[in-house]
Amino acid sequence: MTVKQLIEHLQTLDPELYVFTPGYEGGLEDININSRVIHVELDHNKAWYYGPHEEVLNPELFPNAVKGIKL
Repeated sequence: MTVKQLIEHLQTLDPELYVFTPGYEGGLEDININSRVIHVELDHNKAWYYGPHEEVLNPELFPNAVKGIKL
């Protein structure tokens, strides 16, 4: 999802809704809005227990990596 797509989706929602993310072992957490740009290799992980994408620390080794933010 791009920032543009996220903004478009959020504009369809009640602006007074709270926003949460899943907690590590359970429960919910507030999102972290102190985001920084990261590099991500899309569809990197195949195992079901990992998210499909992976942050890469050496983007020069991953020519298809995209820039993104992690909330």
